[in-house]
Amino acid sequence: MLQNATIHIFGKKRWRSQDWIEDHDEKTQCLLKDNKLTGDRSAVKEDIRNLKNMPFQQKADEAEQYAKSKNLREFYVMINAVYGPKTKALLSVRSKSGVLSSPEDIKER
Repeated sequence: MLQNATIHIFGKKRWRSQDWIEDHDEKTQCLLKDNKLTGDRSAVKEDIRNLKNMPFQQKADEAEQYAKSKNLREFYVMINAVYGPKTKALLSVRSKSGVLSSPEDIKER
C-alpha cells in the first residue's frame, strides 16, 4: 500500500542507459547476433567490454597528450571531466540540542 502510494506520487524511477551503449548500439547488436551464430560467448563479452571502455580510453589518451605537451590547464580540465567536481565534506558536531552542521553553529559551539 505504501509502495503504491509512493509510485503514484513520485512515479517509477526510469533507468537511464549509459553513454557507451547509445554510441555503439549498432556494433553491440552485431556482436550479439554473431554470438547467436557462432556461440563464442567469451569473445563477444570481451568485445563488448572493449566497447564499454573505449570512451574512457580515449579520454585517458587525450589527457596523456596534454600532459606530454605540458598543457596542464587542459590536463586538469580533462581529469575533472572524468572524476567530476570535488565535493567538500560537511563536518558535523554534536551538542546537547542535537547535531550541528552549519559552519556558523559549529563556530559558536
